[in-house]
Amino acid sequence: MPLHEQSQPSGPPRREATTKEVLQAVLDYAKAPQTDYALLITGPWGSGKTYFWKNIATSKLLSLRHPHRPARVLYASFYGISDLKDIDKVLFAQCYPGISRKSIGHISRLVSGVVEALGYADLAKINLRSLIRAKGAVVCFDDLERSILTPKAVLGYINSFVEHEGAKVVILCDEDKIPQSNREDYPAVKEKVVGTSLRFTADFDLVFKTLIDEHMPRPGFHRFLLQHATLLRRLFDRGNTHNIRSLRRAISSLAVLFEAIQASQIDPHAVGKRLVYPTVIATIELNRPGTDPNKLRKILSMDQMFVTGMWLTDKRQEKSDEEKYEGDFAKRYVSQLGLEEWQDAVGCSPICEYVITGILDRPALMAWARELTKPPDEREERIKKLSFAIEMEDEDFKETAAHVLKDIEAGEIAAIGKYVGLHKLYESFADEGLIAMTRQEVLQKFSDGLARAQANGRLENNEFLEHEIFFPEMVSNTAEGQTLRQRILAANEDMLKRGIQARIGNLASRRKEDPQGFMAALASQEGMQLLFKPVFHEFDANDTAEWILALPNNLKTYFARVLHERYESHGPRAAFLVELPALKGIVDFLKAHCDGRKPVPMSLHVVRLIVGALDRAIERLEKLEKPKQEEAPPLSVPAEDQPGKIEDAN
Repeated sequence: MPLHEQSQPSGPPRREATTKEVLQAVLDYAKAPQTDYALLITGPWGSGKTYFWKNIATSKLLSLRHPHRPARVLYASFYGISDLKDIDKVLFAQCYPGISRKSIGHISRLVSGVVEALGYADLAKINLRSLIRAKGAVVCFDDLERSILTPKAVLGYINSFVEHEGAKVVILCDEDKIPQSNREDYPAVKEKVVGTSLRFTADFDLVFKTLIDEHMPRPGFHRFLLQHATLLRRLFDRGNTHNIRSLRRAISSLAVLFEAIQASQIDPHAVGKRLVYPTVIATIELNRPGTDPNKLRKILSMDQMFVTGMWLTDKRQEKSDEEKYEGDFAKRYVSQLGLEEWQDAVGCSPICEYVITGILDRPALMAWARELTKPPDEREERIKKLSFAIEMEDEDFKETAAHVLKDIEAGEIAAIGKYVGLHKLYESFADEGLIAMTRQEVLQKFSDGLARAQANGRLENNEFLEHEIFFPEMVSNTAEGQTLRQRILAANEDMLKRGIQARIGNLASRRKEDPQGFMAALASQEGMQLLFKPVFHEFDANDTAEWILALPNNLKTYFARVLHERYESHGPRAAFLVELPALKGIVDFLKAHCDGRKPVPMSLHVVRLIVGALDRAIERLEKLEKPKQEEAPPLSVPAEDQPGKIEDAN
């Protein structure tokens, strides 16, 4: 039984077909001497149907060596079409490529005017449709389900090509997306037009090769793609969206980033994998339904972005929305990574922002690339060598181990996270007798070095340290290892608190001069900003309320959105409990201001929206204070206080 056997046109296709099988079906259809039916190819959005047609099927059709080789291949999309004359114009322009689109309307009027002037009244109705050279052509109509017109109208238009124009017609669509209101008529109309239906499944190997080969005119970038093709494919597969459109966008973004880095005299190959990871993942994730760009920003702004969420993959049964996304992200991209690959899986804020917004901060991208390609620090190189100590010669190991230990004891190691891994390494050296020290002596040297680094200001905090040292393989499970771990976490927490205090102090000093900057910091996740940090308890509640009342309405509205972002979008956080008294004080002050005037001034309406957002935040935080009830019903948000109302205020 042939692959493209006819099925009941009103029912679903019998089975999925590969790209190669669909191509053969299209070629067989084109070679048939005479047909009175259309070929329909259906499949999900982003599965590559349009790409298949434009990049594979069209060239194969035009190169056919067959008596019934198509005279031409035409293509038109019904996406957003509300007037079938627009499709006529698209097809007419392809039949006469020397004529510009702007001239088409003039030509139609000119032809009608000429025939009318010559007295051929019946021919005065001539239009572009009669000039379309459809005979002997293969005509592809795409996006049937995205037309504003009904399927009945669209298929009726298509049928005229099938029955009267002598054309072979291929329809690309996603039948599952045909609006419910139009489904009743669709099967009957389809049965009259469509003779063969195929369900399309992309051949990703073929798609990858074709996408990469598109860039052959740029040898440097083409070589880059070939070098990282395996990683590209792995990330695409792990993303599990099977959206070819997102893959093509990712490669296009990579091309821009590659050339930007190259133009600054930095070798893009030197940051190859570190360029691929954030670019491809950001593009795939943004094409995933329901992805919150802010959650993605947090992950893709981390130095070691894959650390986040990994600890959530199989811990904690109940998670906030943010934690759930991080855990799912980790399952997709992290769960099968080896420790060595983590060094390549770095985040990059400029890349993430470029993929999200389309705006590339070139200076920031260059700074990122230069940091990654700067000559290695001698201290870092010694630490790296110790990671492969078993391969070192005796004297080299003895000298390197002593040198690194001296740096540790002197407080010269800046990155606080390194103390954890190095301690585990030196403890193993002591256990194996490779150094003349006990575990207790190793612990003492590391503790002294940590204290010195903190005292001399060299120690750098790490906001994600607790996540990074969560994994058992990262930390020694001995009593000494756990003791050092607690000291490291305490030192890090102290530095983080001091950093936050300094930032809050800075924000407080410019809150009135730059209210928008203050609010942006409250909602931002980048660069140690304050989206997940308690802030309002540091300010006088009445002073904050007066500040809110003095804001213009556009900034009051922005502030309401910030409150929604802090307390609702990411779920309630226990860290915010210290803010409860301040939030209640702000609400009390604002409610006292909300008198019963009618009509209500717009400024007062927006204040009420802020009060609603604060009331919901307080309610959520108070629930955290109470003992958790079994099977507690989910918190509902009153319809009148939905964040959409904030937008109405504008």
